Formats: sequence, C-alpha cells, structure tokens
Amino acid sequence: MSDHRIASILAYVNSEEMRLLKDAKRLAVGMHARLKIVDAVEPLARYLQIVMPRSRELGRLVRSAKQSRLQKIVKRLRVSGLPAKSELLEGTPETAIIMEILKNRHDLLIVSSTNDGEEGTTRMRLLRKCPCPVWVAGPKRLKKRMRILAAIDALPGDEARAELNGKILAVASFVAHVCGGELHVLNVWRALGDSLRRTRRFARYRDEIAAHVRETRLHHSKEIDAALKQAKINLPEHQVHLVKGDAGQVIPKFCDAHKVDLLVLGTVARTGLSASLIGNTAETLTRLIECSMLAVKPDGFVSPIRLRHTQKHADDSPAVD
Repeated sequence: MSDHRIASILAYVNSEEMRLLKDAKRLAVGMHARLKIVDAVEPLARYLQIVMPRSRELGRLVRSAKQSRLQKIVKRLRVSGLPAKSELLEGTPETAIIMEILKNRHDLLIVSSTNDGEEGTTRMRLLRKCPCPVWVAGPKRLKKRMRILAAIDALPGDEARAELNGKILAVASFVAHVCGGELHVLNVWRALGDSLRRTRRFARYRDEIAAHVRETRLHHSKEIDAALKQAKINLPEHQVHLVKGDAGQVIPKFCDAHKVDLLVLGTVARTGLSASLIGNTAETLTRLIECSMLAVKPDGFVSPIRLRHTQKHADDSPAVD
C-alpha cells in the first residue's frame, strides 16, 4: 500500500458473509478502489480419489457451488453499481490468497472474524503471513460516521516501533478521511515494578516506585505527542488516550466502552522483519472485540509465502518457507 492509498481490495468470502461484503463495498466505494471477491478450493489428494472414486465428483460439486456463489455475489455488487470481479483460487486458502496478493499486488485483504474452527485458523495464518494490511470484518455494523481507534505502542527509544506507530497513525487517519470518521489514539502502557508497591516487602521503596511510574507515564505521553507531530495529526485532548494496563485486557474494554467501529493496530515481526509474526495481540483481539480490526505490517515485512520464478515455467509457483 504505497503512500497509504488503497487501489485494489481483495475480499476472501468462503460463505454468505454479508457483514464482510458490506464492509468491502463501503471501502471500495469510499476509496475508489477495485474489488475482487475470492474463495479457495483445495485439490483432492490423489490417494483419496483412488480409495473413494466418487470423491472426484464430490470435488466437482464443491467447486461448482463455490463458483456459483462467487458469481451471484459479483452480480449483486454490479447491480448496486460496483464493478467487482471474482475468482475461485486453487490451493489451501492461506497460500492461494497470499499468492493472489503477491501476483496482482492487492493493497488490502478483507476477511471475516466470525469463522471458527479451520476458517478461524486460516484467519490467524493470514494475519501472520499476509504481506499487505488485513481488515478483519467484525460482526458489528459500521456506522455512517465511524469511530476509529489507532492503538500505538509508544515505547521510548524504540525506532522500529516508532516507525510502525507512524504507519498505524497514517493508515488510520487515511481511513478516517476517506470513509468519514472520528480518529482516536490509544497507548496502553506499563511500568516495570509497579506491582511491587502493593507488597509489604517493598514498602520502603513505594515513593521511589511511584516516582518511576509517573516518569514512565510522562515518557509515554511525550512519545505519543512526538508520534502525532511526526504524522502531522492534530487531535483534541479528549481523543488521545493514555491507559495503564495490559493491552490484551485494556483494548477490548476500551473499544466496548467508547463504541469503537474500527481498531487499527500493528503487528510485530522478528528481527529482520522477514519471518512469521510473534506479536500475537492482533490475533488475540479478533476473539475479544466486536468491532472491525485493521492490522498493519511494519515496513520491510516479507511474507514467508513468496513467488518464485523458474526457468522451466513461465508461470509463478509458490515457495513456502
């Protein structure tokens, strides 16, 4: 997504996902972006076709049903004035979808948060491995004027996090601008040793620990101000929130209490930004929040699923690490 402009949106629809489709349509219209609707079908294993000869016919029926559903979705979208396209991808959903994104350079992937079981696993894998931002459409309907929350990790002295914070703020501000919304910024922070104030053993150090907590809060406040200034975003004081606690607990409660429609946050990668994600806050929050979520990758992130060109074949084949 160059300069935070979204020109092409890919929506993974594996059932009658009306909530997801409404989000996809609103984003495509608001951002003047192309929209492509996809599903995936896995080829039947050869041994299964031998043991169960009728499985091949079953596979054709599944493929036909998925293709028909995609065509009906696109027809409805075109009748409403949105010239969407569709395609039934081949392979496991996560690999097929990421290959489609790499080949056709989609800027945003939309998936549903309502699937459990195997599809829930697919959603988590896409959050970890997808090279572009992932919009997880929640069960809550988006309001005409959205309340958008950018959750940043304003840790002093961390340049990589500071760069990701800038990207989170830029993307959240862009969505608020093109879709109509009120932008809020949240930093959940913790001070090392804060809990020790409540134990008798450290009673004599309570004043020092309290001073450390106040200083930590001040550092985080300064980091938020610096991040907003760097992103050239001016917000009223009541739209900037500094909350002490654990992010996994604070963010869901905050989203519910403040009626947030979209949560924008980042994902953290290993050193080198080239492997699977280890920051699982986004994955955890998809199970805990009712609103939609937009997960942003750090600059330089490389999906472990990538295209590989060979001399023997002109087409691309997947390489999965």
